Amino acid sequence: MSEDTLTLSEIAIPERINLSEEQATANLSVTLKTAALFVNDVIDEWEFAAVYEQTRNKSPEFQYWEYEKVDTQLQNMTNDECKADFRVSLEDLPLLAEALSIADRFVCPNRTATGMEGLCVVL
Repeated sequence: MSEDTLTLSEIAIPERINLSEEQATANLSVTLKTAALFVNDVIDEWEFAAVYEQTRNKSPEFQYWEYEKVDTQLQNMTNDECKADFRVSLEDLPLLAEALSIADRFVCPNRTATGMEGLCVVL
């Protein structure tokens, strides 16, 4: 297993999980169903760890600090790139922002963004 593999002690598993027939066939997460099998002694620790390792979210952290601000990117972007990224031509972005009454600034808990950044995020 890889070095970022979790141990069972790091996974919060309840002592007993009772699933009704409806719950067992419902759209529950694979992790919850596997945990139910584990705590009810249907599968062993190794089987649980294998399924958990394969199904846990492994999305990489989005390193936003390595990217330029949207306004800077738009200045360096061609019209074709803009259409590919946002489905709108570069010269139409300000018109779209005005038509949608996008605010000039968005104040968020972690930072303040321009209206154009907000529009591009939505697109």
